[in-house]
Amino acid sequence: MYSFLFIILVNYLQITSASVCDICSCFTSGTTQVSNCSGKLIDYNGVNLNIFPTFFAERIPDKLILSSNNISQWESPILINNFKNFEGLKELDLSFNDLKTLDISFYCNVSIRELNVSHNLIDSFIETLSINNNSSLKHFDLSYNQLQIINKTTFQHFPQLEFLDLSFNLIKSIETQAFQHFRGLNFLKLNNNYLTSFVQSISAVSLKLDNNFITSLDLLKVNDLKTQSRLNYLNVSKNQLTSIMDSKLMNLHTLDISYNNLSKIPSSINSKNFPNLDTLIVSGNPLNILKFDSDIKLKNFIADNINLLNTIDKDVFDYLKTYPNDCINISISFNKNLKSVNEEWLDNLRICYLDLSHNSLEKITPRAIQLTDTSFPKYGINLQHNPFICDCNFQWVLDSFIPKLYSSHSMFLADLRCSKPLKLSNMRIIHWYNWKTKVFCNHVNSESVEQLEKLVIYEDVNINNLPISSTVSIKPRKSVLVLIIAATVSLTVITIAGLFMSHKLLERRRRQNRRF
Repeated sequence: MYSFLFIILVNYLQITSASVCDICSCFTSGTTQVSNCSGKLIDYNGVNLNIFPTFFAERIPDKLILSSNNISQWESPILINNFKNFEGLKELDLSFNDLKTLDISFYCNVSIRELNVSHNLIDSFIETLSINNNSSLKHFDLSYNQLQIINKTTFQHFPQLEFLDLSFNLIKSIETQAFQHFRGLNFLKLNNNYLTSFVQSISAVSLKLDNNFITSLDLLKVNDLKTQSRLNYLNVSKNQLTSIMDSKLMNLHTLDISYNNLSKIPSSINSKNFPNLDTLIVSGNPLNILKFDSDIKLKNFIADNINLLNTIDKDVFDYLKTYPNDCINISISFNKNLKSVNEEWLDNLRICYLDLSHNSLEKITPRAIQLTDTSFPKYGINLQHNPFICDCNFQWVLDSFIPKLYSSHSMFLADLRCSKPLKLSNMRIIHWYNWKTKVFCNHVNSESVEQLEKLVIYEDVNINNLPISSTVSIKPRKSVLVLIIAATVSLTVITIAGLFMSHKLLERRRRQNRRF
């Protein structure tokens, strides 16, 4: 018992007599003075909180890191009374500690701009002092705590916040107008909570609501055109939405509604409600038809992992348009039941990039991927990992598609393979690049296939006509003959030199033997 008290006393004397840089790591990052005490004060049994002002008497850093110190109580009276002298401190990191409450009044009486209290046990806010001034906080990280309710007064004293992270909590309820106090909020993260609805007027530029249980979404409960114009990015993926609000978000550029319970693309997604929408993500929804019912302009459209999708019809994109003098990137991949694509489905669009990989397509036509003699999507086409039937109807891939892709986007050829006929199963189509014969139109016998499986044809290979019913013959190039002749001559010279050296060694041994 006495030894334990002695250790505490020694630690206390050590820290009270030492400066911050004796125990912590002090350095300068750009123009910011940093004192990193992460895990450095864990052996002082909480004494560090009471002597905090003395500890930093000689050096007041711009950024103080006190993470991973098992701190369970921070807003002590001594700290509150003395922290006013720490005007130079702008960033405070208390992450990975054991804080259970957060004293709002404490942070309204200091000049801190950035506060990180993530990875604690915080489940409530308290006010131990009267609040006369609003906080100057701009960056507030409360992620990975145990908050359950956000009421309309929780953040009323933080009007200058630009970044607020409430992700990975236990939040089930948020009162209406809880976020009305912010003047210039840019990022609001509420992902990975337990929300079932979200009815708010949001002034944020970026809003993350993914990984909740939301079935009802209304962002414009208060009709504020200025508020509407700020929202640029909205992520409501991995929820339980069956519809999307019919409201105007004039400046929205990215909308992620993937992995919800949408049975069709909502008609509320249109140019009237989202006139500046660039990117729409509908992946992982139970859509059995991929079709727009209203006019919409996009630059990026992603519809991956839709298990109910088995065909793409001619009229699916009749209402989808590109922006003037622009093109669109389309990704429809990893749809395991997608087996057919109408060749006219892209006729009204200008394609920048097309990804149809990892589907179950057995056939496709040049028109279906906008391949012509004069045009080709500038960012390429990905058709890999489809069970294609390599017959005469697929010969155009060798004749037109492979040459265009090889010169500009060869990475999309690595796993472009045949599935049928069985003799060509799993063979890479690039193997036949630059062949003069119509490989997929000819009957290939067993012996030919065996040689084809061993052969990798590169861009400069010149192959003569492939006989239909005879073995494959390859005309050797001059460079190959030169290499063979050179190798033969080298081997002959080495052999002669070896014989000569063996003869000389044998003669030397004979002379030595005569002496004896």
